[in-house]
Amino acid sequence: MRPDPLGQEVRQERRAREKYGPPIQRATARPGWARSLYGRLDAAFNHAGASAVESFHEYTEEAYDHLLDVNLKGVFLAMLAEIKATLADGGAIVNTSSVGSLIGNHGLAPYIAASMV
Repeated sequence: MRPDPLGQEVRQERRAREKYGPPIQRATARPGWARSLYGRLDAAFNHAGASAVESFHEYTEEAYDHLLDVNLKGVFLAMLAEIKATLADGGAIVNTSSVGSLIGNHGLAPYIAASMV
């Protein structure tokens, strides 16, 4: 039987959700965790990237909402949690996005639009 890395990744994510909550909730809890462990937050790095490769006319509103929740709202909520700690501790926040925002790619229109913000 061949290894199933994707299946393993899905199982790990499911266990993490059961223990810590959904990914956005975990991301917003990390600055407090870092400060409690190390006494300060020197830096935070955000790069969210959910996408689905589909022709635009086949994209569903549900898939679009998920993409925006992860790529835009997830980074926004993480930054809200991080900004308090970085302002208090003199740290920095770095946000990056996909190079896809500079170059069009078939089947990725919503992803590219979200990367341009």
